[in-house]
Formats: sequence, C-alpha cells, structure tokens
Amino acid sequence: MNSARAEHEIASIEARIAKQLSELAAAREIDGQHFTPSAYVRRHLAEHAHAGSVLSPQVLPDGVLPYLDLTRLRQLGIPGGAMLPLMPALRRSQHQWTWDRPSANAEHLQFWAAACGLDPPPPIPGQLWNTRWATGTDDRSEILGRHIGVRAVTSATLHDGRTVALSAGRDRSGRVWDLSTGASIGSPLTGHTGAVAAVATAMLADGRLIAVSGGHDRTVRVWDLSTGDSIGDPLTGHTNAVAAIATAALPDGRSVAVSGSHDRTVRIWDLSTFEPIGEPLIGHTRAVAAVATAMLSGQPVALSGAHDRTVRLWDLRKLEPIGDALTGHTSAVAGIAAFVSDKKRIVVTGSWDRTLRLWDLTTGEPIGDPLSGHADTVAAVATAMLNDGSSIALSAGRDRTVRLWNLSIGEATSKSEAGRRTSQVEAVATATLPDGRTVAVSGGWDDTIRLWDLNTGDTIGGPLIGHTSVVAAVATATLPDGRTVAVSGSWDDTVRVWDLDTSEPIGHPLTGHTSTVHAVATLVLPDGRLVALSGSRDHSVRLWDLSTGTSLGEPMTGHSYSVDAIAAIALPGGRPIGVSGSHDGTVRLWDLSAGAQIGKPMSGHLGPVAAVAAAVMSNGQLMAVSGGWDDQVRRWDISTGSSIGQPMTGHAGSVVAVTTAILPDGRRIAVSGSHDATVRAWDLSTGAPLGQPLALPHAPSALATLQGRKPSIVIAFGGHLASIILDPNR
Repeated sequence: MNSARAEHEIASIEARIAKQLSELAAAREIDGQHFTPSAYVRRHLAEHAHAGSVLSPQVLPDGVLPYLDLTRLRQLGIPGGAMLPLMPALRRSQHQWTWDRPSANAEHLQFWAAACGLDPPPPIPGQLWNTRWATGTDDRSEILGRHIGVRAVTSATLHDGRTVALSAGRDRSGRVWDLSTGASIGSPLTGHTGAVAAVATAMLADGRLIAVSGGHDRTVRVWDLSTGDSIGDPLTGHTNAVAAIATAALPDGRSVAVSGSHDRTVRIWDLSTFEPIGEPLIGHTRAVAAVATAMLSGQPVALSGAHDRTVRLWDLRKLEPIGDALTGHTSAVAGIAAFVSDKKRIVVTGSWDRTLRLWDLTTGEPIGDPLSGHADTVAAVATAMLNDGSSIALSAGRDRTVRLWNLSIGEATSKSEAGRRTSQVEAVATATLPDGRTVAVSGGWDDTIRLWDLNTGDTIGGPLIGHTSVVAAVATATLPDGRTVAVSGSWDDTVRVWDLDTSEPIGHPLTGHTSTVHAVATLVLPDGRLVALSGSRDHSVRLWDLSTGTSLGEPMTGHSYSVDAIAAIALPGGRPIGVSGSHDGTVRLWDLSAGAQIGKPMSGHLGPVAAVAAAVMSNGQLMAVSGGWDDQVRRWDISTGSSIGQPMTGHAGSVVAVTTAILPDGRRIAVSGSHDATVRAWDLSTGAPLGQPLALPHAPSALATLQGRKPSIVIAFGGHLASIILDPNR
C-alpha cells in the first residue's frame, strides 16, 4: 500500500470515528438529570474530525462547542471561520474558557458570537446569561488573558518553534503566553521590586533565549526563558523608572539592550558584559515611555516614543539621532514596535489616546487611519509573523486586555460594525413606545441620546441632539397623555426631556443645578404627577415636574460630595421615596413629598457609592441596592434605613452600575457591573451569587432592565450595547 493510499485510509478511519463520536456528543437529560458528553468525546472529537477532514458544524454542532477542550481545538490551527463558523467567537472566548463549567463557556461563546455578527449558538442547561444581540465590537483583536496592570508586551519564538508573547505588569512580574493556544506558559518571572514596565527578548551568543525587563525600581534585568531564572546582576544607571526595553544585534556581533527611562534618556547596554555603551541618548523633552529596534538600510536603529507625543529614530552605530521627530498622536506615546520584511517596513505605536498608529519606517509618514478598539491607554505594542506568514501586532492596554491585530488588514472597524458603533456610553434605560416596540435609550460622550430596538439591536432614527456636553444619565417614563419620554442629565448642568416617538425635546432645558448632572430617575407622585429626580456634582438632589418643566421645592441637600446615583420607589401607602448614592460614601433616603431627608445616612461602603437601584421584594419589603468603589454590592431596608446582611463580594474592581429584576420563578435579583469588566447576578433574598460572572470586552458603564416574564438586561460597555435575557431555569 503506497503512502497516499495509507493516508487516505487513515483519514477515512478518523472520519468514521469522528462521526460515531459526534452521535455521543449531545448532552442528554434523563429523569430530570443532565448528563454531559464523556471526557473522551469532549477532548478528542475535534481532533478525530480534523484528522478525517470532516470538521464541520454537522460533526461538531454549535451546542457541543461549550463542552470541548478549547485549547486542543485551537492547537489544530483552524483558520477563523473556515471550518467552524463560530471559530472567531471561540477564539475570543478562550481567556474565559473552563473545563468544569460548560454553561459559563456557553454564555461567553453566545455573547461573542453576537458581538462578532454571528448567529449565537443555542443555550445549554445551567446557562444564566442568554445573549440576544450585541452591537459589533470595533476591533478584530483577541484577548489572550488577564494580567493585572499590563505595562508591556513583546513576542518571541521558542526553541521548540512555538510563537509566544511576553507581558509585564504592575504585579512586578512577567508572563509568557502561547500564541497558538492562548494559554499561559510556566510560572511568572519575578525579581523586580517595583512594577515591571518593559520587556523584550534576545538570543545570546551561547544560544540562550533571554528576556530583558525594565522596572520602576530603575533597573534592567535579564532572564533565561528556558528556565525562568534571572541572569547576572541588575543593570543600573538610570536615575528614574525604566519604562521601555528593546534589543538588537550590532554589526560587530554584540547583542545589546536599549532602555528608555522617565529620566528622558535612552541607554544602550552590552548584554555580554552587562555594561553601558557610550553616553545616554538625549533629545526627548519628557519621559521616554517606549523603545524599539529595527534595521534601516542595513544599519541597526532604535526608535523611542515619549510623553512629548513624539517618536524619534537613533543610529545605534553612531549613537546619534536620525531625522526629525514623528508626530501625530494626540497624547503620550506609550508603546512602539517595528515590523520589517521584504515587503514591509512598519513602525507601530500605541498611545494614551487609546489608538494604535502605523508608520512607514523608511519615510516616517503615517500609514492609514489610527486603529481603535482599546477602552483605555494602549500601554505596549509588539509585532510578529505567524507560521502562516501573516503579520500581526499585539497590543496591551490598561483596560486589562491583550489584543491581536492583523497588519495585512490594517483597519479595526468593518462597515457593518461602524453603523452600530457610538462613543463611550455612560447611561442606559429601557422603555416601551406607544406602538409596542421595546427600546433602549443611551447617552454618552458624544453629547447625544440614541434609541435602540431591543429586538434587533438596530438604532432607531438619528441621535437626539441638544446637550452641549456628556450625557451622563438617562431614565424613561410615560406622561399622563400617553407619550413615552426620556429624561437626560448632562455635564452641561441641565436636565432635558425628550419625546421618544418624535425624537424631539419637550420644553426648555431644566436648569438649577450649578454643576454637572450625574444621575436621573422618574416616579409618579400620589397625586398623579410624573416627576424626575436628578443628582449633581453640586451635592444636591432636585425634583422636577415633567408636565410643567418646573422645579418642585428647594434642592435636597445633605450629601457632602457629588451625588452620582439616583433611584425612586413608592412605599406601600404611596409615599414617594428617593434613594441617592454619593461620592461621600453614603446612601441617603428622601421623602419626595416633603423634600426632606429621611433618617440618617446609610453608611457601610468604604469609598464612593457609584450606583443605586430599588426593588419591591415578594413579601412587600422595599430594598435599595448600592454598588461602590470598594468593589462591593450592598442591600438596604428602605423602611428602616438599615443594612441587610453582609456585603455581596466577588467583583475585583469598582462597582459602577446596578439594576434589579424579577426572574420567571419570582426571585428578585440584582445585576451589578464593575470595572473588572464583568457583570454579576445576585439573589436579593439571600445575597448569594447566581451563576458565573459574564465577562465583557470592556468594563460596563451602565445597566438597565426591561421586565418581562424573562427579564432582559441591557448592558452598556465601551461604545456598545448588549441585550441579555436572564433565565437560570432553562
């Protein structure tokens, strides 16, 4: 039997095995008990299907994907979407994937499928978060993992052929990531006594692959990547934090490191002798935050980026500058890398302006438009060529993500995504229009209000324009004449009312606050009047009659700092109550009929209170829920003004949004959103968490509930929205 025939026979056998395993892959429920596919099927079905050239949705249905060993699947090297349509979503779910929680895998896969414009897979048993739609993300990057306070990233090829990324962070360590699988490799590299701000790699004359790191401890350190051990003593000389590191080979064969420091200088180090070469390179007028090296016309050059917003080139042989500084970024340059091949000579820079820029290394001219996607400072960038020949850039941001970019594409937003992209969303609410359509109402940094169809995720009409600064708060209500309105609060110090049917403002802006408006809520008074409450940086809460557009009573004062959150609810007898949360760390209750504070401030948070909501429990108890910068969610009894139980903990960042909902089984829950880029659900009766947190590509900024038999939660994150149905009993 010749080799071709043998290979064909082997492939046929693998295909038959895969098809048999596929029949065993579906999860089953017997006598009310859920059974997942066997461990062998979960680990090896994809491998058999790939070996038999039958890897497809027919053999690997969407409902099976959450149960798979995703690392093994990715090791097969499947191009995005070529064999499995959901592969792009799977790649983006990798950093949250766990073997023992398929339901959580399904939640993340469903979310990312919607965000990528793909049909979300069907839900599986145990799934809490069920994504209906998500506006397309504005980048084509992939999150490799979470590394606290990422400051730097680079890439290398190990002796075994694996392409890896290295990241450095505020936790004083470096980490290594396998770019083929997205998994971390080995233990963190530790030794610096301050934050590690920079990392690079090089090959020594003896063949050892090393990493070179720089830190806030003003030192440069060298590491053996094979063992993870440090080599030699720290390199000293800089008089301030070392913020950037790169490596190069000089014409005489010496391997060198290039370091950039907050002392505004660039230094060159001989990696054989661990001694400095020449004098520091001077030219930048502010801290040097990024360096890289490349070959230009056969000569080694260094590139540096600084807080002076410029990029500079240096001749490493002559130790002098080359040409003028490159300008274009609108804020500090924090990351820089170069990609040089037969066809491309590109410089990639990342900035505090949240963008990446591409430059022609030969001419110094910019290439195309800035690349956007990060929700915060782009702290570091690197470049590499994958085994398939594609050129990529890696970027690490202070949004706690590491992202992957295809330099061959060179653009971050597709046409289909651009129409659903808005600026940073600060506020969101829900409403039902007179024609029965359910909508989300959002406000953001573009000073406008937008309407979104909750069934499709499409925008409705154009933006509502009138505010002259950030729209930081929105709420909705129905006027006595049946019109559905939105109430918005802005940093222009005003409150506005909008007819959602006509998209026109109603009356003049409501003025009275003497500083930015951060929160609004609506409520019907016992006499039938519809009112709005607003909270402001002027420390006050105000009450407005929405029918007349007038202020009711005097401002309600008591908070000693900005009022950042507002909710409203009526006691069983109809007495209207306002709930406010403030930067002063307290939650306060207000009698809206009397315009006076009720009782003492409710204290317990260990920092500013950023969010509040209210709920009526099944036993009639009125409860307030608050979220704060102390990463906690707290419950309060509105009738007594006392706290309920222990704080609800689990978030690893400030809780900036909360909302409440009623599940199909009648349970009252709270949903919280945090700067840790997750949303969590909590049982309000017990304070216990429900399910697993849902991870988002950016930190959520606002939450809203559309209550139905199955509640829909609208999440605002970055410049995007998502609609998620909560159904834990599916």
